Amino acid sequence: MLNAQIISLRRQGKENVKHKPAIENENLAKLKASQAIAVTNPLSLLRNVWFHVVLFFCRRGREGQRELKRSSFTFEALDNMMKSISEAAKLSKMYTNHSVRATAITSWSNAGIQNRHIMAISGHRSEQSLAHYNTQPSTSQLQHCSEVLSSSL
Repeated sequence: MLNAQIISLRRQGKENVKHKPAIENENLAKLKASQAIAVTNPLSLLRNVWFHVVLFFCRRGREGQRELKRSSFTFEALDNMMKSISEAAKLSKMYTNHSVRATAITSWSNAGIQNRHIMAISGHRSEQSLAHYNTQPSTSQLQHCSEVLSSSL
């Protein structure tokens, strides 16, 4: 009975999980301009392809990449890919692989894309689980709130 209740709560998106932050716009711009995901050498090309696959297809860190094995690479590339990209691009934070997925979902939500469309791409089963990505306002939203207050004074 307890296991059934746990499964039911998970399906409703009521798990007690700590979500990873989305990549901030300033860091996205810095990342785009950096050599960390340039196409000038094999390592940065690998990072570029990985980043764009995870971002545009809204995949989890290794989801959809199951055919790739550790032996496919001469180093452990997939487990800490975003961490190594964050270091190489000298971003202000160390992001995780899941931060890329959170970035895609947050960007779509902030752009006004309907939750059902986001769920179709991201694979979320309930809107409640999707809502966890938007519990905190983005930096640009906070800045806009500040500007509204400042202009009213």
